[in-house]
Amino acid sequence: MQFIKSENLAGDFWGGLAAMLVALPSAIAFGVTIYSPLGSSYAAMGTLAGIEDRKSNRTTPSIAS
Repeated sequence: MQFIKSENLAGDFWGGLAAMLVALPSAIAFGVTIYSPLGSSYAAMGTLAGIEDRKSNRTTPSIAS
């Protein structure tokens, strides 16, 4: 089974880009929401937590670990 085919490469690229454009802002918003009760100075930490969670390709947040 061949996963990468030259005729699907452009569609795969644009599909991945579209998924990233949806997932990254929502992950950042969830990170900020989780850290907001701690105070406004923790907003940057929440942003970074959301970005790092998306980079790890996990489906569950890494806040508890």
